[in-house]
Amino acid sequence: MTLEEIKLYAEESGAEISDVPLPDMDAFCFPEGWIAIDRSRMETPAREKVVTTHELGHINTGSFYSVITKCDIKEKHEYRADKWAAHKLMPFSEIQEALRSGVRNDWEMAEFFGVTEKFVARAMDIYQREGLLAWT
Repeated sequence: MTLEEIKLYAEESGAEISDVPLPDMDAFCFPEGWIAIDRSRMETPAREKVVTTHELGHINTGSFYSVITKCDIKEKHEYRADKWAAHKLMPFSEIQEALRSGVRNDWEMAEFFGVTEKFVARAMDIYQREGLLAWT
């Protein structure tokens, strides 16, 4: 999915995305479907796409926590949001297609999907945990 497709998905699902200057973070969201993203902190369109989709993952999975939540609980909510984003931005069937076409490392996979290399590593970890993929 492209960044524009993600924004359209958000709009169609009732989520509102606002550009908001944030001093200490890239983005955050509320269960009611509002995403605040500091676009000045987005170095590339790929980064904005990943951050936006991750926040949509929080909304679509109901994975929210407060700042005083224990670290292990926070990690579970972040994992759910990342997993949702991975399945949205890098569907397993398309990963298989990329591998068949010769994509072999993180930077090639990032280019293929239009995401960051860091997100590729996270998505591959998620698919490994699901038992679908062995990735090094």
